[in-house]
Amino acid sequence: MQAFFTPNTMQIKINNIEIELKFGLGFLRVLSDRWNCPGPIAVYRKFEVAAASLISQLDGVDIENIAGANVNFEITWDTLDVFTDIIRVAAEYGGHKLECTDDELTEFIFSNTEIMAEIVAAFLASMPRPKEEAEVAGKPTAAKKTLQKVQNKSRGTK
Repeated sequence: MQAFFTPNTMQIKINNIEIELKFGLGFLRVLSDRWNCPGPIAVYRKFEVAAASLISQLDGVDIENIAGANVNFEITWDTLDVFTDIIRVAAEYGGHKLECTDDELTEFIFSNTEIMAEIVAAFLASMPRPKEEAEVAGKPTAAKKTLQKVQNKSRGTK
């Protein structure tokens, strides 16, 4: 029997502190409450909108050299909050209350794009898998397409 929700964990380091991020049903419930979403699919949709916005705004931007650069893009606070919320809630669900500001988390996001791709992968892996999605063999799902875009962006490819 395959689980509808697959809990998983990963380790990250923020401000030289090792933190376990945990993703699973409880994580999704907390995000649902935080984002006023009725369930996990609404959580996923909110994430998907934020990910698409972030990816489109950063298209062609050299993330490694963004500090102090003149840039021509607008990433909304709401978009950034989705990603900082995912990290914060996953840390809390993993038993660690983050002692950092949202600005420090935003800096972490832009300074660690490969780790962010791993966080996004762990987040997406914790999402419920609708039956129809499992039955369509070989066809990329919306979640897989989003993950591929995030991973490509973190590697600097399209």
